[in-house]
Amino acid sequence: LDKLGSQHLFLRSRRDGDRIVWFSDGRCKKVKNIFIDAKIPKKDREKIPLLATGDEVIAIVGSRVSEKYKLTKDTERVLVVEYGTAE
Repeated sequence: LDKLGSQHLFLRSRRDGDRIVWFSDGRCKKVKNIFIDAKIPKKDREKIPLLATGDEVIAIVGSRVSEKYKLTKDTERVLVVEYGTAE
């Protein structure tokens, strides 16, 4: 939450050109390539939600959080987002 500020969050499907900060040195990787590397069938890729602020992907739900938004020892406020069926 500290790193998000007042940005609005959205759950959405993948868009062409989506990237996420994948490496600790700040480099990005295309979401499409992440899905290919994980051997996720093309027909299923649109079903995997992304947590985003506008065009910036914060997390691939059920997989990984952007290195830019991961918790650190300096994190004071945390936003917990749960996705799934309510019981």
